[in-house]
Order: sequence, then C-alpha cells, then structure tokens
Amino acid sequence: TVSNGGTANIAISITGADCIVENISAVTTAGGGSSYNAVNVTGGYAIVRNVQVTDSDNIAIYVTGSDVLIEGCVILGSDAVGIVPGGPRNRMLGNYLINVGSIGISTGTLGDDSVINGNIVQDQGNQPWYIDTNSENCVVVGNRGDGAGVDNSGTSTVASNDETAF
Repeated sequence: TVSNGGTANIAISITGADCIVENISAVTTAGGGSSYNAVNVTGGYAIVRNVQVTDSDNIAIYVTGSDVLIEGCVILGSDAVGIVPGGPRNRMLGNYLINVGSIGISTGTLGDDSVINGNIVQDQGNQPWYIDTNSENCVVVGNRGDGAGVDNSGTSTVASNDETAF
C-alpha cells in the first residue's frame, strides 16, 4: 500500500519496459491541483492488475507504451480521468470506477486497436468511456456506465453497452 495523502504527488511511479504492477493500493491527495497521477507507469509492455486507487489528484492509472493490460482495478475517486493507457493495442478489462472527474476510461491519443470490455463506471462527471480522434479500430463492448460514451474515431466497434444511470 502506498499512500501520500498529505502531499500532492505521484503515489507510484515506475519507469521501465515490461513490468507488472499487481495487488497494490494507492492514495493521493484529491483536489490537490490535478497535477499528479496516482499510478504512473512509463515504458513498454505493462500489466496493471488488481490495483486500487482512492482519491487520485489527477489520472488514477496512467500507463504509456503499447500492448498494455489494465484489468480488475478499482478506482474510488479521481479528479480527472480514471484510466488512460498511452499507446496502441491496449486492453481495459473488468475494472470498476466510481466518482471520477471527467472520463472513466480513455483510449488516449495513440490508442489504436484498443479494447474496453466489461467495465463498470459509476457516478462520474462526464463520459464513462472515450475513444480519441486518433485512436482507430477500437472495440468497446459490454460495459456499464452512467451516461453515453464517446467515439471520435469513426472506425471503432461500439456495441452492447448499458448507458443507463444507476
């Protein structure tokens, strides 16, 4: 468990390709100015699994690189976006997000061929999921979220999502 609840900074920061971040909990200072992500992974291939983030100052989970798997994570409060991978061919599967500031799950600006599947996004401020203009050929299927998601790509498959407030 990593907590820096008294200061606004990144709770977990990992730099390096081919890493696994699993079974951890991170807390940052919510409302601290939207400057710091709770979990920030910079590098190539990564797996982020079973991570719990509470009250993120900015993005709850931000991972650069490609072929990233973000699975089974729980995000309880984020001042900005819940989950953002930074490259192509990413998988966001079975995550639970509640009370995120703007977007639940985003493909990021380079998220071609990404999959958003089986996620629940509840009580958030804007869209439960978002496909960026530059993210082509994504698949968004079987998610539940408060409100409508956004597909700016025009080339993605979006089907069987429940967009009813709950």
